[in-house]
Amino acid sequence: MGLRVWQAPARKRAALFKTYAAYMAEIVPQDDPAESAAYFDSYWQEPGRRIPYLFGEEHAQGFAFVQALEDPDLDFEMAEFCVYPAFRGQGLGTAALRLIFADHSGRWEASVLHTNAMGNGFWPKALSRLGVAELRYRDDDVARDYRFSVA
Repeated sequence: MGLRVWQAPARKRAALFKTYAAYMAEIVPQDDPAESAAYFDSYWQEPGRRIPYLFGEEHAQGFAFVQALEDPDLDFEMAEFCVYPAFRGQGLGTAALRLIFADHSGRWEASVLHTNAMGNGFWPKALSRLGVAELRYRDDDVARDYRFSVA
C-alpha cells in the first residue's frame, strides 16, 4: 500500500488532538496546547473551508491542516503540518505535500515559526524538491512566511 492522504473524521478528533498537542508543545513549548483547542475544533465545524488531513501508508504518520482562503492574493494556507517523529527524515512529508497540492492547485502560504527547528529545515527543501512556482518568503519576529504557487 502506498502513501495516501485522507480527511480526518470527527470520530478521530480526540486522538488527533493528543498528537496535535504534542506537536504544539514541540514548536511552541511555552504555550499551553489546550489554549488552541477552539482553533483545532474549527476544522470539523467549517467543512470545505478548513480541511483536517491525515497522511500515511497503513495508518496515520502525520497530519496537515489546510485552510481555503477568501483572499485576493492567496487561495490556501497550510495552517499546520506535522510528520510524526518516528517517520521524519524519510521523504514522507514531501510526498504528502505533493498529494495535497495535487488536490489544491493555486496560490499558497505556509508560515513556519522560528521556534520550529524541524519545520525550518523541512520547508525550503520540500518546496525546492516539489518545484513550486513563484516562491518567495518574508521574515518577521515570529515566523518565516513562504508564498508560492502550485499547478
